[in-house]
Amino acid sequence: MIFERTESGNFTINGNIISKQIFLDLEPSYSEPEGTIFVHYQQGEGRKIRTTTKEYRVPGVWVDGDRYIQRLSHFVSVVKSDAIEQQGLEKEITEARTESMNNHDRRKLEYPPLEDLVIALWENLVEKKTKKVSGVEEIQKIRNAIKNKYPIGNQQDAISKNKTEVD
Repeated sequence: MIFERTESGNFTINGNIISKQIFLDLEPSYSEPEGTIFVHYQQGEGRKIRTTTKEYRVPGVWVDGDRYIQRLSHFVSVVKSDAIEQQGLEKEITEARTESMNNHDRRKLEYPPLEDLVIALWENLVEKKTKKVSGVEEIQKIRNAIKNKYPIGNQQDAISKNKTEVD
């Protein structure tokens, strides 16, 4: 069982990453020497501590380190809850941001990437692949659904009726 305080300032316990904020929220009494860059503790083998000025080893059992390792399930649980909270927060931010947008800008957010459009068109027009095989058909379905979802005033969207195109 291994506990580490990494150079990034975060913590790992048996490979599970715990952000510095979460770790310190659950272990507010955690302390380390000034200028600490890295702490490594393996149960039964002691600690290795690297600071900006020196590196040293502390043999033996580290009671706090053992407690951190034993609390792994608590840390993991809070990390998962935090991730779920972050996803919810990101969704709220996205919704708030798009709420103030006009339909033209909303369309731009949801349209397929230009690279996908160019590749599909190239394969259809230059390589003479069918609309279905090239992806033009599917991309146009997506684009039309987005246009219906976010209409723009009286503007009529161009829909190709040219029968000379490669089907």
